[in-house]
Amino acid sequence: MLVLTQKEGEILQVGKDVRIFIKRIKGNWVRLCIDAPKEVELKRIPAPKVDDEDAAPMMTAPMSAAEELADTERRVLRMARRR
Repeated sequence: MLVLTQKEGEILQVGKDVRIFIKRIKGNWVRLCIDAPKEVELKRIPAPKVDDEDAAPMMTAPMSAAEELADTERRVLRMARRR
């Protein structure tokens, strides 16, 4: 799993067609702007607990573009909570 530290105003590039702009970090909230083709499905998925044994296969399986976006969003939110 890749862990990144991002600041407001920075952009994450996911693959060729997806860009995630870190618009605002305020307390436990992160506002993201996502630029992706319409065919890329995006849905929110609760982050698995780190000590959850069932989470290990999810974190090692190949990800679709939508899963990569959801995973990136979870990581950004976790980073914001640590501030």
